[in-house]
Amino acid sequence: MGKKIKKILALLFIFVIILVGTPAYTIETRAADSDFVYTKEWWSGNVTITGYTGSSKAVVIPDNLGGGNVVTIKNDAFKNNNNIISVTIPEGVTSIGKNAFLDCKQLASVTMGEGISKIEESAFEGCTALQAVSLPESLTTIEKRAFAGCTSLKSIKLPSKLERIEEESFRGAGLQTVTIPSNVSWIGNKAFF
Repeated sequence: MGKKIKKILALLFIFVIILVGTPAYTIETRAADSDFVYTKEWWSGNVTITGYTGSSKAVVIPDNLGGGNVVTIKNDAFKNNNNIISVTIPEGVTSIGKNAFLDCKQLASVTMGEGISKIEESAFEGCTALQAVSLPESLTTIEKRAFAGCTSLKSIKLPSKLERIEEESFRGAGLQTVTIPSNVSWIGNKAFF
C-alpha cells in the first residue's frame, strides 16, 4: 500500500509541476463587446492583444479587457491592416511585439502612453503613411527595423531615457531631422539610412 500511495503522489506532483510550470497556459478570447482578440494569463490576469477584427479607422486600445490589464501587443496583432489610420496605446502597455503593425499602409498617427519600454523588431516597418509618432519617456529600446520604410515620417522626438537604437531602426524612413538624446549608448548599423 505504501508503494501505491507513493506512485499516486508522484503522479500528482508531476501534474502540478506541468500545470504550474507552464506559463504559456492562456486562452485566446474575443470579448462580445470588443473588436480585440486577446489572451489572458490565468496566473496574473494580464492581457495580451493578439488581433483586431474591427473596422474602425481610429483604434483606441483599451487598458482593460476581460477584467485584466492590457500589457502587451503581440507579434503580428495588426499586421497588414489597411483600414487603420490612427492608433492610441494606453499607459500600462509595456511592449509592442514584432511585426505588430507591419505594413499597415494607411496608419498615419501613433500615440503611445507611458509604460512602453521596448518597441520590438519591425513593429511599424512599412507603414508608409506614418507621419506622427508620440514616443513615451519610458521607452528604452527601439529594436531593429522598428520604423524602417516609414517614408512619410519626417521627424521624431526621441525620449530622453532611450538607451538603444538597434540596426536599421529607421532605415528608409523619411526622417529629415532627429536629435539623439545623451542617454543613448548604442546605435546600430544603418539605423538612420
